[in-house]
Amino acid sequence: MRTIRIGRRMLRSLGVAVLAVGLTAAAGQAAAHAAGGPGSATASAFQGSSGDMFTYAAGGLGATDAEMMAGTRPAIALLANGTYEIAYESSAGYLTLYNSGGITGTGLPMKSGTSPAIAASGASYEIAFQYSTGSLWTYTPSAGGVNQSQGMLAGTSPSIAALSNGSYEMAFQASTGILIVYGWEDINTGLGMKAGTSPSISASGGGFEAAMQANTGVLWTYGTGGTADLGLGMAGGTSPAIAGLTTGGYELAFQANTGVLQVYGTAADLNTGIGMAAGTSPAITALAVGGGYETAIHESTGDFALWGVAGDLVVSQTMYSGASPTITW
Repeated sequence: MRTIRIGRRMLRSLGVAVLAVGLTAAAGQAAAHAAGGPGSATASAFQGSSGDMFTYAAGGLGATDAEMMAGTRPAIALLANGTYEIAYESSAGYLTLYNSGGITGTGLPMKSGTSPAIAASGASYEIAFQYSTGSLWTYTPSAGGVNQSQGMLAGTSPSIAALSNGSYEMAFQASTGILIVYGWEDINTGLGMKAGTSPSISASGGGFEAAMQANTGVLWTYGTGGTADLGLGMAGGTSPAIAGLTTGGYELAFQANTGVLQVYGTAADLNTGIGMAAGTSPAITALAVGGGYETAIHESTGDFALWGVAGDLVVSQTMYSGASPTITW
């Protein structure tokens, strides 16, 4: 596999709030999947420097009144009705939802400093998060909060994926420091993870693929397609992201031990040369139209940025120190 370095095209957004208060282009607006740039093909959410959540989608940058726990990452999913559901840890420490109806509290306390994950299946969704006791919990609109009785390592966050068979699969770092996949299949992989990092999981073909930073500091994958030590060094304290592509296979994004964004997988193997903020992790999504992928990052400049097949964009909005963004199609 080859690694090449590419140049960068820089764009700037004016960062104008869109639509009404409490409703942004990434929460409640019909999804825009046409070509024409990363904002028209994807929707993102992140914690701004003020501590509040911002969104970025077809309508541009949107400010919200959702106050987040310092340094955490929201999670976003596209529902079958064309709207988005966002989950985050509120500044008060509770799992909270944000959508076209505004902000909804679940009353479920989260472990401080951790982040939820969300996956959509049809018109519904499931959220995975670390409860305040350190156990893995899930939340659905129908069942509410459910204790999965799986101990998680403090300071880490789970990931969740909706599979092609209609079920969900989660990945998390157990309290023992081992990667666990749980849901459709329950597997103790026996693979040691770097302390303080979190795995990512995505549907891939008829199964799933997970990515993690191993306790050796290198990128590994695990899933129905097999286990692989990719031999790629990661920055300490960061976590990879993975997305199953609509054309088959998957793509990973991670902060290399050189501090730059790197992508690796079926679509491309690139050292982008784009510096990332220390201790932050990228997000990645497949593109719904035409294949390919798009990443969202916290740049070394402090700004939120997008990079990938749909385009390359730096948004003039500073992110909260140490916070990482999320992205979906």
